[in-house]
Amino acid sequence: MRIGSFLKGGLLIVALLTALNACNHAEATLKEAKEEMPFPVIGPDPLAEEWQMGETHVEDALVITTFRHEEDDSRQIELIQDPTIQGLKIEMVRDFLIAEDQTILQDEAERQMIETSRYVGEVTFETRDDNDVQMTFVQKEDVYQSQTDDIPFYQVAGRDVSVHEMIDFVEDLDVLNS
Repeated sequence: MRIGSFLKGGLLIVALLTALNACNHAEATLKEAKEEMPFPVIGPDPLAEEWQMGETHVEDALVITTFRHEEDDSRQIELIQDPTIQGLKIEMVRDFLIAEDQTILQDEAERQMIETSRYVGEVTFETRDDNDVQMTFVQKEDVYQSQTDDIPFYQVAGRDVSVHEMIDFVEDLDVLNS
């Protein structure tokens, strides 16, 4: 009986160490990407307690980081950083930022422009499943300061995540420093 309990405990420790190592590897890969990418790389600062960094993939000018919910592994958010992301029109973003009567996010809308303290973008979610959410966004500072449309785009895609959870996640993103 004691050997069985010892083995179960040992397996649990190995699993925890493996998860911790994977998280550390993902963080290291994200920091390496910061040095290599031709655009500012962002990441959660701080990462909310209920989320854990999964893995980070870097290929050419593409960085994808997966975050998993601590209590339910099926709940995920992918942070996609790629200068070729399409779908968000900077003119529309500028018009939204200068408009006096900005539309507030409504749950029944399929696409909606939103603004956080640092970012502005468009949230899209599946009408058949309100918990599959995507947001393509830019830093507000870039929209105000850039005279060209050469602004880095970012995207988060959530599975089994509410619109409000996604917005909270985006609110915690910041440019990674050295």
